[in-house]
Amino acid sequence: MGNKATTAPETTQKAVEETTEEMVEVILPVDASNEADPNYYCAVNGVAMLIPKGVPVSIPKPYAEVVLNAMRERKLMRDADAKRIEKAEQQRGNMNY
Repeated sequence: MGNKATTAPETTQKAVEETTEEMVEVILPVDASNEADPNYYCAVNGVAMLIPKGVPVSIPKPYAEVVLNAMRERKLMRDADAKRIEKAEQQRGNMNY
């Protein structure tokens, strides 16, 4: 199995260690939009953890769900932005100066 994500305060660490939830292995991508911070902050029900980017880590399933939902949302936003840009460029190309 991969590395373990680290949690913020000691109380949070204890809460995560005591969890009996299923663990899931994930790899958070590192790209130009998020390379400045080596960790991804994630919180579930007030319990936060820092998840390292670019390496396989085992995290509780609820955290994995939050991360995957955030990644899907980011992709949807990028796709929507790309469509708006394409539409604007087409409209600009149809203008006669």
